[in-house]
Amino acid sequence: MDANAFYVQTQARTNLAFLTSGYQAASTNRAQSQLETPAITGIDKDISTHLNVHLTPITNAVGYEVQTCIG
Repeated sequence: MDANAFYVQTQARTNLAFLTSGYQAASTNRAQSQLETPAITGIDKDISTHLNVHLTPITNAVGYEVQTCIG
């Protein structure tokens, strides 16, 4: 199947006539968009040195960055 997909990809390039092959055209839109601000829904302290932070899910988010402050 990979060989078949590679063939369709190399033959089609920008020609969308290959859509009849059964494959869906991949989006070429790579524009960035603003993400919503996540909200903290809870913090659990299971172990004295670990905190589990629960956040609201954000669509299209790949990961979350958390900053901490002591004192």
